[in-house]
Amino acid sequence: MNVLRLAILALLISILLAPGGSAQTITGTTTIDMDPDTGYVTAACETDLDADAAAYYEATVTCRLYANGVYVAGKSASDTRGISGSTFAVFSIVAVPGTTYTAIGIHGGITSYQQEIYGEDEYYDEYNFQSFQEDPATYDDTYDWIGPGPPEGVGGSSISVGQTTATLSPQPLISSYCGLYSGKYNVLGTWGFLAVVT
Repeated sequence: MNVLRLAILALLISILLAPGGSAQTITGTTTIDMDPDTGYVTAACETDLDADAAAYYEATVTCRLYANGVYVAGKSASDTRGISGSTFAVFSIVAVPGTTYTAIGIHGGITSYQQEIYGEDEYYDEYNFQSFQEDPATYDDTYDWIGPGPPEGVGGSSISVGQTTATLSPQPLISSYCGLYSGKYNVLGTWGFLAVVT
């Protein structure tokens, strides 16, 4: 019986003294879509922080749009004062048939916690998201970056964790109507767009 009590006590102590068991996550999402009725391509990039990360960071995102590899538009946003734990950037441009569009979202956070170290204020990266800056990676559509810890001091307040990307290739959609008219075929062409998301 004493062994069981000691085992339960050891388990409780290890649970209470263990570092945070919950994940500290920055989630990045990038989407791209086209409205075939208006011919506009819309890029949307979003950064979301879970509750743990939102306590120490403000979400940031930069959304860039490229047409056949050439930068054409962009927008940045941040969760000012860390109110919601998320932010997004959305914009649209007129599509050109036969052009491949790539949206790239650059996701991160602004450290909102400062600590005095050796008499000077220093920004503090509570979950060590800065470790992703050493080898930034790009992922399709959505990705979760989990802060590995331990806490680290950082030189600046802005931390980029990585990128997400989405690609769209709108192609001309040609539909035709063939009808019998006075013994001859009458072809009426209708143009539109077919969006191919890769």
